[in-house]
Amino acid sequence: MENRMVIRSADPDLREGLFGDVERTPLTLDEETDASIALESSRRFRAGEFADIMQLAVQWGGPVGAGIITQWLYDRLRGKKISISINGRPVEPTKDELYRALSSATDETRDRQLIHWIGADRATLAIVFTDVVESTMLGGRLGDETMFKVWGAHFGRSRQLIADHGGCPVKSLGDGAMAVFKTVEAALDYALALQADPGHPELRVRAGIHIGPVQVLADDVRGREVSFAARVVGANNGAEIWLSSEAKKQIDVLGAGHHRDLQWVKHTNIELKGFEDTFTLWAVEAPSDQTIAYAS
Repeated sequence: MENRMVIRSADPDLREGLFGDVERTPLTLDEETDASIALESSRRFRAGEFADIMQLAVQWGGPVGAGIITQWLYDRLRGKKISISINGRPVEPTKDELYRALSSATDETRDRQLIHWIGADRATLAIVFTDVVESTMLGGRLGDETMFKVWGAHFGRSRQLIADHGGCPVKSLGDGAMAVFKTVEAALDYALALQADPGHPELRVRAGIHIGPVQVLADDVRGREVSFAARVVGANNGAEIWLSSEAKKQIDVLGAGHHRDLQWVKHTNIELKGFEDTFTLWAVEAPSDQTIAYAS
């Protein structure tokens, strides 16, 4: 994936600071994630506040590569008087904003994938929301640089598992993600696999699963059922997987052999913000030997 980044700077030594010397133009930051940066053009601009304008071709393979590039840029641009735009959109030169912009560029490619995968403007889908438990506390303990690597590993693992189980990613949500699947069975298998191996041993994941009709937009899915699925994961305070009654019914009807040993806990009279009445939700836990199977 290749995108364009423009940096306007008052620092005449910016190019040397980024590339190590004034002659070098391409850099490979990490071969495994295809993370690389190449100088496409550079020109002096003395009028006003900027001394140099550089256009870079930025390439990476998924969230891990985006995290590597974010850290590389932040280390070299921190404290400098600069202006940055990525694919024509202005970006604040902070670590969070750089990573968000790079991830958003990834999402634009994903949007086209989403439309193709669903193939209609209305569909009945299994909706999964995930969330990392106590991520703020973990980030404070590990520090920003390590936590960026942890997030990269986690979201990389999540996207791989979504693909492995035939689903489609919808969007990242800060500490978690949203994905859709064509069956609840596939959605549950994805959630169990992510819970068993979230990409880093210190992460604990919760998930909420619901099924229902959704409206498909260019880059998202919307509707009451999507909001309901978000409330299902919100009702889950621990590192568990919770299903709506509609989703649980699908699991029961299918009766897949690898789900027969799952342990279920019924939660009744659950209030969900924005919805009238109360609801029954189901928490699931895989036996320890089955958890190992999902992780492998």
